[in-house]
Amino acid sequence: MEVAKLTSHHIKREAEAKVPFSPFASKTLREHLLRGAAGIVAFVAAFRIAFTHPMLALVLAVVTVLFFRGCPVCWTTGLIDTAHTAWKSRRERQPAE
Repeated sequence: MEVAKLTSHHIKREAEAKVPFSPFASKTLREHLLRGAAGIVAFVAAFRIAFTHPMLALVLAVVTVLFFRGCPVCWTTGLIDTAHTAWKSRRERQPAE
């Protein structure tokens, strides 16, 4: 019987499978920060065009809520959860000293 080699990709997928679902967290820290940046851009754009194009500003406000998956506090909660999950999976991959 041939023993399969574990690559970093396999280890990463196994670690992701063990992560409990959170409605606010993202799969990676990079993804979460990009969602936050897109949410901030949409919010600023909505604020800047609110007087000239109020309906488009409302659409951008909804887009902001979707990127944040709620309010900014929800996004921050997700950031903390995502960072904790990333730290935990990194810690589990390191060999014991």
